[in-house]
Amino acid sequence: MKISPLNSNLDINYSKKNASFKKGLPSWFIRYSKDVNPARIEVELERKGIEASFKGESVVAACCEKVVEIMENYGFELPKRFSFEPLNRGALGCYYPDLDKVTINSAYEHFRNIVKQNQLEESQIGYHPVSGHFLQTYLHEFSHAAHYHNLCNELGDSEAHRVFWGYLSDHSPRSIIVGPLNTIAKAFISNRWLLKLVEKAIPPTNGLYAKTDLTEYMAEKNARLIAEDLDNNLSPGYNADIPFSHSPYDWSLGEELEQAGERQELGTAIRAIKDSLEYLDRDIWNGD
Repeated sequence: MKISPLNSNLDINYSKKNASFKKGLPSWFIRYSKDVNPARIEVELERKGIEASFKGESVVAACCEKVVEIMENYGFELPKRFSFEPLNRGALGCYYPDLDKVTINSAYEHFRNIVKQNQLEESQIGYHPVSGHFLQTYLHEFSHAAHYHNLCNELGDSEAHRVFWGYLSDHSPRSIIVGPLNTIAKAFISNRWLLKLVEKAIPPTNGLYAKTDLTEYMAEKNARLIAEDLDNNLSPGYNADIPFSHSPYDWSLGEELEQAGERQELGTAIRAIKDSLEYLDRDIWNGD
């Protein structure tokens, strides 16, 4: 997961009023992240088959522990390794399929302080999902791992590697999703409304980075759906749309419908596009 190119040298002035995710940064987690014993968490994760190295950082340990718990509760498979180490500047985190390892970039001091981490994630709203959740980078990278594991289960390891790196990472959502949707939309609506409708196919709520390629699209969307589902105790609500058995698109096109004077035609188009998107998301998730 990359940092916004506009914020590569961050000087964050954080205001609580800017917090957009459901419950903000819980005070109990601030306290917990200061007190947790990283060595203890490493031992506990080892029992789950995860080789973790936190470099003595309690905040990193607390975040990794919590995201592991969250992903388990949704039924996602977990990576075999986790590390906190330097990456290229501009990368907040990374998932390595060949090593089955999630890495958080230790070059960003923000990850050593949960309040600053929260500020960092809030500063990325727009480039990354609108939730701006303080666990966004972790949720994103663990979502890559879950996606890759699902591909391995569906296709086998060799084919999963080919699909992940040879297809999904080489194609953008615009080429795979928006292009075909143009064909559908043109059958129902005039060109002047086509762009506005089709652009909704990749919701702005997922952020600009989701448009990079299909692996990033899936990781960003999954991270957003999870963030929106968490309460102030970071407990999942078990959203039935995770992991992409269905595809929720909360479109609000009321004004466009009224302006267009084509309520019936646009309604038909929206239903057709929603049906297509549901299958597309599922196909991307399963590598079909």
